[in-house]
Amino acid sequence: MGICVWQSQSALNDVAVTNNAKPEVAAVSPANQSREAVNTSTGVAPTAANGQARIAQLRSMLGNKDEKKGVKVPTPAAEPIDPRSFGQMGRDILLALSLFHDVKAIRWQHGDELSLKDNVLTLPYKTAPTHAVDKRRLWQVISAN
Repeated sequence: MGICVWQSQSALNDVAVTNNAKPEVAAVSPANQSREAVNTSTGVAPTAANGQARIAQLRSMLGNKDEKKGVKVPTPAAEPIDPRSFGQMGRDILLALSLFHDVKAIRWQHGDELSLKDNVLTLPYKTAPTHAVDKRRLWQVISAN
C-alpha cells in the first residue's frame, strides 16, 4: 500500500552500530555524519517523489474535488406555483411573508427543499402543507430572512 514505517533516528543508529561493530567515536565523526547525510538525502528524495506520484495517481483515480466544484450540474427548471392554488393556506403564507418581506417581489416555485433565497420561495410540496411539522418549518424559513 506504500505506507512508510517511521523509526526514530536513535534506533537506526543503534542497529547500524551493532551490525557494523564500529566504535562510537567513528560513527559520530563529522566525516561519517556528512556521508550519512548524503546517503539519507539521496534515499529520501526518491521516496518523497514516489509518494507524491502515488498521491497524484490516487487523486486522478478519485477525481479532484476542486475540479468537481467548478463543474455545474444541470438542475431541472423549477416549476412555478400560484399562491392562490393553496387556498386559505396560501393567503396565510402571503400574510406571514408580508410581515418580513415585500410580498410582490417574492416568487413561489416547487423544488426539492424548503427555502427562501433571493426573493424565491421554494416549496417541496405542490399543495398547501397539512402537517404541523411542515407548517412550522415554513414559518421558520419565512421569519428567518
